[in-house]
Amino acid sequence: MNIKRTLFTGILMCILWGCSEAPAPPPPPPASVPGLADHLAGGTTAAGSGGSSTVAKTGTSTGSSAATKNGDDEPVEPLPEWPKPADRDVMDLSMSVTDQDGRSLKIDDLTGKATVASFIFTRCANPQMCPLIVMRMAYLQREAKKRGMGDDVQFLLISYDPKFDTPKRLKAYGADRGLEFTNAYMLRPKLADLGDLFSEFQLNVAFNDNGTIANHLMELYVLDQQGRHVRWYRGKWNDQMVLGDLKRLVDEKDRGSKPETSKPETSKPDTSKPAVPEADEPKTAAPDPGTSNPDVDKPK
Repeated sequence: MNIKRTLFTGILMCILWGCSEAPAPPPPPPASVPGLADHLAGGTTAAGSGGSSTVAKTGTSTGSSAATKNGDDEPVEPLPEWPKPADRDVMDLSMSVTDQDGRSLKIDDLTGKATVASFIFTRCANPQMCPLIVMRMAYLQREAKKRGMGDDVQFLLISYDPKFDTPKRLKAYGADRGLEFTNAYMLRPKLADLGDLFSEFQLNVAFNDNGTIANHLMELYVLDQQGRHVRWYRGKWNDQMVLGDLKRLVDEKDRGSKPETSKPETSKPDTSKPAVPEADEPKTAAPDPGTSNPDVDKPK
């Protein structure tokens, strides 16, 4: 019965979506992610195919075509209105991670810069998925530097598969694909935080029954300097649009950090009537000692 149901579902999905790629279902809560419990319990993650499909939230509604190397010509649907800072969702980034150099930290320790984040695993067998995500992240990094934003932005690549992706493997994987670890981080989540991580980012990743990764999307998130959600690209993205997002966030910070310039106070002329100085009293001249005083000299 289950086999018949599976075949029927597969035929129906081919009719509706096409048989080249099976769309991944919307991300369920972490407790019900297929195979996640087995993965956390000790299943080993093999290389997955890593599909892509059309899923949308806030950000872009995207398709399933393969991405180009730099993504400049990727067509995407119109983006929603740019969210004002006060309207942005604050994300819970308290998950523990280890970076490519073995340093332990939490994701929210990396806030303070405009951030682009995506997810990969090093044994992904599809060259149009994880390897391409890292190469395009490296391209974004280079372009941001050329545009003078290198010190104001950062790039995070977080592993789906912390059981296999050690810091050493992650660092080699990123470096081999052009990533420079100046303002970029390859992060290995703590196993205990993996479910919360998937839930907070609403990741569309599925696991097989034996705990191996079955499917995931190309997903890219743009966060502001306070770790608030700004954009969510799913399925594909246009690199020039992402660079535009980063520039806008950097400009926001610059405007907010500049003190208000007030005009220098100028001394106003005193238009009041000037006070008239008091007239000096006439001074009585002292008598000249050579002059005789008639009252004194008058003979008696």
